[in-house]
Amino acid sequence: MAVMKKLLDLLDELKQENPELSNRATLAAETLKAGLEEETQPDDEEEFDDSYIIIKDHDTERILEAEKSLDNLLYQFGLLVRNQEVRRNNALEKIEETRESKESILNSYKEQYKCDPEAKYEVKFQDDSKINLVFVKKQD
Repeated sequence: MAVMKKLLDLLDELKQENPELSNRATLAAETLKAGLEEETQPDDEEEFDDSYIIIKDHDTERILEAEKSLDNLLYQFGLLVRNQEVRRNNALEKIEETRESKESILNSYKEQYKCDPEAKYEVKFQDDSKINLVFVKKQD
């Protein structure tokens, strides 16, 4: 605003100092004033209604592509989780089968080696060589 005021003052000085350029200086001053008035007047544009906005075709395509990509990734993740859960359950079943097999083997050897059926036994190595196992009766 201050710059415009200075320009108008300079044009007035020019008109006084050089009467030959008076008409041109007056036209320039009026043009500057008209531009200044246009800037200060509010636009008579319609008020923008943002309650329903249509999205352009290419923008819609980008959104739908992103949504499709997200759906695909979620599907792949679901498969991954399901497959992992199946493998986990299979491993747990295998662990339980192996534990039961070991327990069955130990029970049959307890009978074979005539361990007391009412007592509890630990299975340990006989010595540091870790070659032979022994049944050690637990003392309650």
